[in-house]
Amino acid sequence: MNSANDDSRIFFQVVNKFLPATFADSQFSGIFGNLHITGGIVNAKEVNIILVFVIVTLVLIITIATILLNRRNLMIRRRLEDERRFAELQFNILRSQLDPHFVFNSLNAIGSSIYQDEKETSYDFLQRFATLIRSTLVHADKSYRTLKEELEFVINYLELEKFRFENKFNYTINIQEGISQEIIVPKMIIQTFAENAVKHGLVQKSGTGMLSISMKMEKEFLNIVIDDNGIGRTEALKFDSGSAVKGMEILKEFISLFNRANKNKIHFGIGDILDNSKNIAGTRVDIKLPIDFTYNSTSVHFKNKNVL
Repeated sequence: MNSANDDSRIFFQVVNKFLPATFADSQFSGIFGNLHITGGIVNAKEVNIILVFVIVTLVLIITIATILLNRRNLMIRRRLEDERRFAELQFNILRSQLDPHFVFNSLNAIGSSIYQDEKETSYDFLQRFATLIRSTLVHADKSYRTLKEELEFVINYLELEKFRFENKFNYTINIQEGISQEIIVPKMIIQTFAENAVKHGLVQKSGTGMLSISMKMEKEFLNIVIDDNGIGRTEALKFDSGSAVKGMEILKEFISLFNRANKNKIHFGIGDILDNSKNIAGTRVDIKLPIDFTYNSTSVHFKNKNVL
């Protein structure tokens, strides 16, 4: 019993000697400063105070450290997963752009024109096809491009499809005056919806179809509207087009990944166009692209400036 008291006396002599000095400016100094030994016996209540304080402090430190470490590991895993998914999407979008059916049908149409000795027509569309392939390969490792590059790709695609389907549809592109075509947009943001309109709506329509693409500024957003007077979404479900559907899925994932790094998000909606009799007269796509959008991944960090 005396030995235990001697050990306790020594312990609290050390505590009273060092801890008050160490915590002199701390709120804890009062706790340690009041500890004392009476008649050679340590006050059990004061021992409990020290033990509880030390244990609680250690638990808090370990808990906070564990939470911070877990959060850091989660962020690292999420970033690595995003990087992996970005790489997969870039490969998938390349495959979507080089859709075997589109490539074969385009070359077949050009070959037919050559066979019929339509030299100027053949050369023109062969140039468009080559430009399309070149653009696809040049931007294969990117998930964004300028508005000008996106529109050039769309125009070449639409011209080739018009040629292949023998002018089954026409199109117009209207850009509000003052909008810079050097702003950065997600790759295929217009192309995917234009392709979807052609394959699902316009070429299935009896008579000549019409595709309209318009762009204007609305506050801090670039508003892109894509209208077609095709057969409508309900009827389009009867006609399967794997490449167009796959392209839509890829674009949605790209937008989702981009939106994670931005306060202002990209939004788009798809709805029916109704005529005066409330009948379906086509499909409208409404895209809102923030002008301060940042394309941010491991290999991408670009923020739009000077839109107007």
